[in-house]
Amino acid sequence: MKNIWKKWWFWAILVVLFIIGSVTGNSDDEQKAQPISKSKATQEEKKEGDTQEKQQETTDKQQQTKKDTEQQISNETFLTKDEFNKRFKLDPNEKQYENGKFQLKDGSTINADYLTYGESELFTYATATFYQGKLVHLQVETDKSLEEILKGLGITTTKDTKVETQNWGDTFVHDITLDKTFDDSNIAVFPNEQD
Repeated sequence: MKNIWKKWWFWAILVVLFIIGSVTGNSDDEQKAQPISKSKATQEEKKEGDTQEKQQETTDKQQQTKKDTEQQISNETFLTKDEFNKRFKLDPNEKQYENGKFQLKDGSTINADYLTYGESELFTYATATFYQGKLVHLQVETDKSLEEILKGLGITTTKDTKVETQNWGDTFVHDITLDKTFDDSNIAVFPNEQD
């Protein structure tokens, strides 16, 4: 059996074994590759899920920050009735409507304080509406600009604040609505009109 590699059948057997090994090796690789692919797919899905969770967390944090900012703006915008009354005196010649009844245009009613104030450093005359202890509407007659009134009151306007100004020579009438429920266009009957 010397020089077995010179025999044709030796080479034929070697080629057949090589082919069988290649085919068997490939199918083993494919079988092994499938779990690896599934594992990779699972890892990629997990990464996508993590990314989506992080995006959701970021969105939630942004929304919370926006709410906090809106709350701060809201707190800065509204004056309380107590703060207002410390600075300004009620007009003793006018009837005051504590818990006055407002009839809205849709037929519903709402109760709020409808108070009149006399002369002060900011205005000659003012009518203020307070709902749940907060200033929601103010109408002032004054010789001061709107900016001076807002600054003097410490009111920060927002996109929801409605302001109308009428000019009668040296006198201005500033109508400031901080809550649209109490906008003049939404009220059918004021408390002083129900007597």
